[in-house]
Amino acid sequence: MLRYSLAGFHLDGLERMLVQVNRTLKRNKALDTGRVQGRIVAALDGIEALSRYSRCCDSCLERRVSVRKAGVKTEQLQYYHRAVGCQIVSNPGKPFLAGIFNPIQNLPPFLDILTKIAPMRYAVDLMRDIYYGSGSGVPIFDLPTNLAIIGAEFAVFMVLGTAGFVRAERNR
Repeated sequence: MLRYSLAGFHLDGLERMLVQVNRTLKRNKALDTGRVQGRIVAALDGIEALSRYSRCCDSCLERRVSVRKAGVKTEQLQYYHRAVGCQIVSNPGKPFLAGIFNPIQNLPPFLDILTKIAPMRYAVDLMRDIYYGSGSGVPIFDLPTNLAIIGAEFAVFMVLGTAGFVRAERNR
């Protein structure tokens, strides 16, 4: 169902935008302060998601697993997809993009785009909503909106990570 829903998405425009954002970050030396011995430090985490015993697409990976059926141990072919997430861990800019130490309203367009992409912004706003309440004017969005945005970003980043990992696996 998810694969069918996402099959019509064309990610070329998003990829071009992310490449442009990355180039601008590098040109403006925005990532330099978070470097360790001249390198950007990132953490990768991989999972094998969406496993099943029937093939759902041509990109499915396969493996043999042991299963018990009616108390009898048998070997069965299982299909699955891998997903990888990447997070820059040495970049001190994340708390600033999330609005923890400074207001994020009225930012320049370049930084405004980055804060809207950053999931931490919505997590911080969610905590403000829980602490101060929706009617206080402190949080930017209410609790259901923040949860929906965090969920949507999770789904988008999961799909992009999976697509990148599948592409990398194919090109090995």
